[in-house]
Amino acid sequence: MNVFAALAYGEALAMIVALLLVYMEDLRGVWPPGSKGVFYLVWAWYLSMIGFSIPMYLEELGKGPAEAPLLALGFALLLVGGLFGIWGFLTLGAVRSSGSKIDTLVVKGPYKYTRNPQYFGDSLVFWGLAAVAASPLLAGFALLNTLIFYLLALLEERVLEEKFGEEYAEYRRKVPRFLPGKT
Repeated sequence: MNVFAALAYGEALAMIVALLLVYMEDLRGVWPPGSKGVFYLVWAWYLSMIGFSIPMYLEELGKGPAEAPLLALGFALLLVGGLFGIWGFLTLGAVRSSGSKIDTLVVKGPYKYTRNPQYFGDSLVFWGLAAVAASPLLAGFALLNTLIFYLLALLEERVLEEKFGEEYAEYRRKVPRFLPGKT
């Protein structure tokens, strides 16, 4: 494991611990961000995570691609994940996607199939990269990031429940949290 991989793993694990503490202590305003300061802090973490993980991905991908079936699966995950994430972002919009504006419960587009299409799509992208590289190191990183997205979704649910009450409760009963399903 190179230094960038160690940093990316360390940062992912630190984020998981932080999110678990925020969830257990029921702290509001961390995610979705309750202030611009928190918003900038979260995005600084995200950008540094990307910065640490890119060299790790490049090194792992440089070792050669996976065998054909795993390579095909990886590209399919990358395609579906990328499209799902972009669709979610375009449906929600940039301001709402940042978590800094929660004024409407969005239940159209990909939000008809999953309450968290962007997290679902991003998770598929991580898993797709791991499959393309046939890398256990990247698979571990994909698992950590999927857990991060899941924890972020749990934190968002609390805020949405408070903001939208029964409307969100009904939506929650009909639409799965993470994996897309039939509604």
